Amino acid sequence: MNIFEYTFRMLEVHTKEGVYYQQAKISECLEKMRPYGFAMPHKSFVVNLDQVRGIKGYEITMMDGSVLPLSQKKGKAFREELNLFLAGRL
Repeated sequence: MNIFEYTFRMLEVHTKEGVYYQQAKISECLEKMRPYGFAMPHKSFVVNLDQVRGIKGYEITMMDGSVLPLSQKKGKAFREELNLFLAGRL
């Protein structure tokens, strides 16, 4: 699944194996993970673009069925990043 969520000044790392916690900033996480196909749809999340099932309005549905928010401010850039990622996989 690979979702990073920033909550209560902690970084929650959601994986298939479970949830792990780390003391880190979400911006640093994005810098490190962007080369691996990750993007930031909201100020509190960094997601694996390969695990995005779809976007409807301002909600992102992940492959596991979870729904994450897409901020209006980051919406356009996130959609463009997702489209470029998907085009590169063809």
